[in-house]
Amino acid sequence: MPFKSQGASLPETEARVASADLEGGAAAATALPAALFRDTSADRPAHPKRPAHGATAQPRPQPHLRPLHAPKYRRDIDGLRAIAVLSVLGFHAFPSLVRGGFIGVDIFFVISGFLISTIIFESLEENRFSYAEFYMRRIKRIFPALVLVLFASLAFGWYTLMPDEYQQLGKHVFTGAGFISNIALWRESGYFDNTAATKPLLHLWSLGIEEQFYIFWPLLVSFAWRRKLGFLALMAIVGSASFAVNMLTVKADPTAAFYSPLSRVWELMIGSVLAYVLLHRPASLSKQGNRLSLAGLAVIAAALLLLDKNDVFPGWRALLPTVGAFLIIAAGPDAWLNRKLLGNRLMVAIGLISYPLYLWHWPLLSLANIIDVGLVSNGTKLALLAASFVLATLTYQLLERPLRAWKNNPLKIGTLCAALAALAASGALLYAKGGVPSRPVAQNAGIAQVALNLSLRHQVPEEPCHLANAQADSFCKAYNSAATGPLMVVWGDSHAGAWLPVFVAMAQERNYRLMLFSHLGCPPLLDTRRSDGAESGKFCSQLGLAEPIVASLHSLKPAVVFLVARWSLYSNGWISDGELQKATHFVTTDAHADATQTRSRDALASQLPLTVKALLESTPRVVIFQNPPTLKGYLLPRSYADPARVEPAAAADRADQAFNRALVERMGATPGVKLFDATPALCDGTLCHAVLNGVPVYDDDNHVSAQGALLFKPQLLGLLASPG
Repeated sequence: MPFKSQGASLPETEARVASADLEGGAAAATALPAALFRDTSADRPAHPKRPAHGATAQPRPQPHLRPLHAPKYRRDIDGLRAIAVLSVLGFHAFPSLVRGGFIGVDIFFVISGFLISTIIFESLEENRFSYAEFYMRRIKRIFPALVLVLFASLAFGWYTLMPDEYQQLGKHVFTGAGFISNIALWRESGYFDNTAATKPLLHLWSLGIEEQFYIFWPLLVSFAWRRKLGFLALMAIVGSASFAVNMLTVKADPTAAFYSPLSRVWELMIGSVLAYVLLHRPASLSKQGNRLSLAGLAVIAAALLLLDKNDVFPGWRALLPTVGAFLIIAAGPDAWLNRKLLGNRLMVAIGLISYPLYLWHWPLLSLANIIDVGLVSNGTKLALLAASFVLATLTYQLLERPLRAWKNNPLKIGTLCAALAALAASGALLYAKGGVPSRPVAQNAGIAQVALNLSLRHQVPEEPCHLANAQADSFCKAYNSAATGPLMVVWGDSHAGAWLPVFVAMAQERNYRLMLFSHLGCPPLLDTRRSDGAESGKFCSQLGLAEPIVASLHSLKPAVVFLVARWSLYSNGWISDGELQKATHFVTTDAHADATQTRSRDALASQLPLTVKALLESTPRVVIFQNPPTLKGYLLPRSYADPARVEPAAAADRADQAFNRALVERMGATPGVKLFDATPALCDGTLCHAVLNGVPVYDDDNHVSAQGALLFKPQLLGLLASPG
């Protein structure tokens, strides 16, 4: 998802379809089974005159409230689910075409808030609310399809995924089964990052938020009811507080704003408010049904067309899909568009299977991305989406409907809980076992290379630097400190850390001490900052990151400083799928203005010479690294046997990096400055090679592997020996 989505919300289907809703029971005019239009959901609340078993006695309904009855099934809400799930599928499969499709998650949140709150409000006001009944219904609704998809993902992964991939899948099975996927993914990376496509269970983040809502909302509403507090006041307080958190967080920490339930619950509150209004004041909306429906569809269409994953989201932009969903539901089932468009049989059929459809589609697309090295064809994507519809239909017909007909028997419900708990335990075990590298699929040349790279990196013992400046010390690690020779310093972004094994080997061979200053996502330049608000740029979101490091180097007086960064990232921005990402990585020298590509290139051109000049005041030699070529797709272990599939054309790569290469080359004319460039060894006149002499040079599409770094030790040692 992120899939920027790469996810959407779990549609919380509460369908209650009676035969009368089928236009006399006529067969559905669609290729999907006609039975899809009939849902004997176990979620139908008990009759008002027969309180549910175990219901806690509640205060009598307030006299001004009209008598409430079981909520009536609405075909148009299933049609709205169809719009939401199709938007998400389109975005995940074809993000450049369905650019705003990720807003389907927000539509689902409103639907869930509306349906769940309707059930809770009615049950409380009719003195028949039962926590046990409520949660048993939720288990019957959510667990069966989820258990099946998690099991299928683990089974498929056993035969296809490499150990690191399978280990990550195990972790996500555990967090998905525990409904904390959003919290776990929050700590990993953004939903729209390039790693999102390699997480088959990324989409369960939204299920986590909904389940967290299901846990706390009934408790809060019931608490307010017992103390005769107003529902509207409660929803206003919760919704306003959540929206404020959303607006305050979305710029400073967009990943947190995307995944945190605190910044998302306001979307469910929109549906909850509508539930209260339609229960108690339906006449206030019924006369405007056609206008409300038209306005709602127009707003959702605008969100689909105008938003994309590079926008700051959720923020205020999430109001578009949520308000649109509010208006459509508020319009009622008799509004013309709701009846004719959303209520038609095909839309209803898709809506009824939207939950399993959402569960199935992303694992299929993601696993294809992993196996096919991120280069899945459009034809394959269409076939996978078709397979998702088939699997969703089978899941709905053969699993969901029969299990939903169960009575709320604690033993049967306990069986579902035990199955999900077993999957959670399996996922945790797979993670602890490192993805079970003894599996047959893991026994190939790629795995041996990965294991060697990991061992080479783990063999690098690091020590604290103990610098006087605390800010500089927080980015510093020391190596080979027992050496008696001069000090060698490496300073840069994540590329500096990627090259670390060769620097450690050099230090050990030449009796050098070594210090590494590394701050991920930030170039080693004075007086620059990133303004895109991404998690990857948190260290340099304000000016002043580099100055303490340069000041410390003045005291350390190193013999040489290696300046290592992915310069092309800051000159061109982060390009994925041919598009500039929200985390642009552009930098600026302005403390307040946003960075653009022009400002970023200006900052590079002005600050690199100033930084080098400052470094030469404390060291006789500065070595600047040109970044290696950026490969196409995802270089995963399975691709080592066929590296040509991910290699860029040499001429195209030189054109892409023309600005930063020329900038670094100009610095080579400065006395005391040397340049290092791995590109001539990696590229000939036609291709740039991902594998040299059987050794994989890359860990991913741009970072060198430990083995790859060690291949260049002779050249780097030569730079140490050559005259300054």
